[in-house]
Amino acid sequence: MTFNGLAEEKQRITYVDELENIVAERLRLKDARLVQYYSLALMCKGVAISVEDVHNAWAMYMNHRKRSETCYGHEHINIVPFYQLNDAAKRQRSSVLITLRNIAAEISQE
Repeated sequence: MTFNGLAEEKQRITYVDELENIVAERLRLKDARLVQYYSLALMCKGVAISVEDVHNAWAMYMNHRKRSETCYGHEHINIVPFYQLNDAAKRQRSSVLITLRNIAAEISQE
């Protein structure tokens, strides 16, 4: 089974699907929209992706989530420009960045 369920439907798997599957697997993400935002940032920037790009993808994702018992959604305090983040949030984005750059490097060698 692929991340977006296409294998079950026996549809054609695109390069976008393949990238989303890799991103979801490596980052251990289950939320399709966050995977899509990270994948798009990766497709646009490749190995030049920055920690600010990662944060912007996350912020766009969170900005459109609804508040729930387990999620602050649009009200999340870290939906701010990257330079305003606290150190803990910057470190978290940096760990995602390392994984995305590794994926970009692997893809660019293919």
